[in-house]
Amino acid sequence: MKKFWKPMRQSNDQIEEMVDMAARGKLSRRRLVTSLAALGASATAITTFVAASKQIGSRGTRPATTPQEQQNLNAHDQHLAKQQRNGGSTTPTPTTAPQSNAQIDQQVQAILEDYHPDAVVEDMLVGTPIQGHAAIGERKRNEFANMRGVKISIVDRFATGSQVVAEWIAEGELHGEFLGLQGNGQPFSFRGLTVVTRDAQGKIIRESLYYDLEEVHRTFGIF
Repeated sequence: MKKFWKPMRQSNDQIEEMVDMAARGKLSRRRLVTSLAALGASATAITTFVAASKQIGSRGTRPATTPQEQQNLNAHDQHLAKQQRNGGSTTPTPTTAPQSNAQIDQQVQAILEDYHPDAVVEDMLVGTPIQGHAAIGERKRNEFANMRGVKISIVDRFATGSQVVAEWIAEGELHGEFLGLQGNGQPFSFRGLTVVTRDAQGKIIRESLYYDLEEVHRTFGIF
């Protein structure tokens, strides 16, 4: 598997300057990801650095420092469990058997309870934000109908304020079409990062997914 952290080809001073500008709101997240990726840093690595500040270095779920952060970590565990196929276990036995439409609808409805009605999901496979329950639900239905045997393993995770940042490995098989990708049952394994932001009521208001888009395209024969 390709290394998650790519080597930098430019000076650290230049990279740190851009990260600092993003942290101070002087550079948009999209511009930061584009610029840093051009310098040789993966988008996931840069996003982790911005969100984590000086916390980078340890692995696994790091202890929360406030009650809000602990609540958000617990909510993230529950959200992950709802995406599994065996009734909510966080350590499922993946199955490649297809789900019925009724099973998919039930799972999607349970997941949508975690999102604010106006929540935004940002996925690198999609050119525009996915906003609202209807659009998020459609994406999830497509995912559950065409991806099988999916297992999500959390590699590194921490909470900071209203956000949870999770580095993960997603494995499974794609049977059919999903967000422009076409699969015939071939297995996949991708490493990426998700930033989840929740409001004061614990609802997800923004969810941003980052990964190596070129690797995804190569896996499914898109160049």
